[in-house]
Parts: sequence; structure tokens; C-alpha cells
Amino acid sequence: MRSLWTLLLVSSAIELLTWYRPSIPCSEPATCLFVDLALQTVLLFGLPAAWLGWSQRGRLAEAGLTLAVPRDWIRWLVPLAAVALPLALLGTRIPSVHAAYPRLLQARSQPWLLIPSTLAFAGFGLAWEFFFRGFLMLGLKTQLRQWAIVVQAIPCALLHVGKPDIEVAAAFPAALVLGLLAYRVGSVIPGWLLHLAVALVINLGCVFWPLG
Repeated sequence: MRSLWTLLLVSSAIELLTWYRPSIPCSEPATCLFVDLALQTVLLFGLPAAWLGWSQRGRLAEAGLTLAVPRDWIRWLVPLAAVALPLALLGTRIPSVHAAYPRLLQARSQPWLLIPSTLAFAGFGLAWEFFFRGFLMLGLKTQLRQWAIVVQAIPCALLHVGKPDIEVAAAFPAALVLGLLAYRVGSVIPGWLLHLAVALVINLGCVFWPLG
């Protein structure tokens, strides 16, 4: 039971640091974005990985950082993507979403900037999935079983506050789905791939499909 409360305390501290992370001064919006994504990546991946290395001899595979058995999760990933990606594209027709993305606004006039920004988000997105669906949820799986899916979904959804309303509303059910996927296959990789694909579709839709 002590390890349960220890994990909850450590994860809560990391979540608070992520929520109240310092604003690093910079002059260029692109630089600010990349620096912020890098900072969040360190907080959501570097700190949990360091904790695991200190307390459990770095068992990252047990925290979901593994391919597991790809054929076990591809059969879940394909139908989820078939639903999520069209919905993501339709979501770009919502004015608040269209105005918010891509986060690197210069990509609207210089689409090639989607390449470095997508790569930066890929690193951040892996850290996000690792923290919530791996470090937190899989770390609680033995003691809380399926309830660990709900436990990780709550702070994950709360960290979406401030984004477009439709994204905030979808955050909790999406976190449950991604949590269930990681719970079943023991890996955060399929959830990361789906999350990244959704983000890419939204960015491409907002850049190349202007609102009428």
C-alpha cells in the first residue's frame, strides 16, 4: 500500500510541476513553443524515468515503454484510428479548433514548419503517454486493476483545461480509451501512435482546409 501512495504522491507532484511550469522568456513564438514542449517532455518523461531508475532499477518496459506484441495491438489500433481520424478532421471545422491549431501558427503560411513541429510533438506526445498510461496507470494496475484507467484519465483530462471546449470535453473519454488500450496490451506505443496521428490530422486540416 505504501508504494501505491508513493506513486500517487510522485505523480501528483509531476502533474503540478507540469501545470505550473515556468514560462521561459523568449522572443520568437516558434522558439517558445519548442522550449515549452521540451520542458514538458523532461517533466513527463525525464522525472518519471529517473524515479523508476532510482526506485525500481529502471524498469521502463514494465511502465509501457515497449512494443509488446505488435499484432496484439494493431487489431485494436486500426479500428480506433478509423473512427478517431475522421472525427479529428471534422473537428477542424469547429472555429475554435481551427483558430487554435496548429500551435505553431507560422505553419499556416509556411507549411513546411509542420515537419519540425510534428517531430517536437512526437517527443512530447510519447512523454505524455508514458507518464499517464505507463508510469501512472500501469504502475497502479496491480493494486487498483481497472480503476487505474480512471485514475490516470482524471488528471490527464484536467491538463487539457484552457484548450478548445470540444477538446476539453473529449479529453476524459479519450483518456479512458487510450488507457484501456495500454491496459490490455501493456504498451503505450499504440496510444502514442494514435495520439500523434490525430494531432497530425488536426494540424493538416487546419492548414490545408480553410473554413468557408
